[in-house]
Amino acid sequence: MAKHNDLISGSKQVGNSIAHTLKINFTNHPETINKMQNEEAKYRDEGLSKLFNYTWTDSEKKEIEERVMKQAKKILNKPEYSDIRIKISEEILEKEVKQQLTQFFGAMR
Repeated sequence: MAKHNDLISGSKQVGNSIAHTLKINFTNHPETINKMQNEEAKYRDEGLSKLFNYTWTDSEKKEIEERVMKQAKKILNKPEYSDIRIKISEEILEKEVKQQLTQFFGAMR
């Protein structure tokens, strides 16, 4: 049960981290970058520390990827980010998720 709870909360935090990474790269408000970088690091560290505690099966890795994508989309689709949403395609989001999760799962070996 604890493993599944960490899968859910860790995936959510990693999704938040990825959304923040993309917001930093595509924002029209450079004055917010420092704050977003701090938030991104916090989300990434907390999320990955939860996920790093376990060995994940392929099906669990797929579930993590799906949950991360869902959370990142949820954050990026908020009305306050409408200025950057147009610039971030599904393809860009998928690429960022796959790249970060590949690095993470590779580091676990």
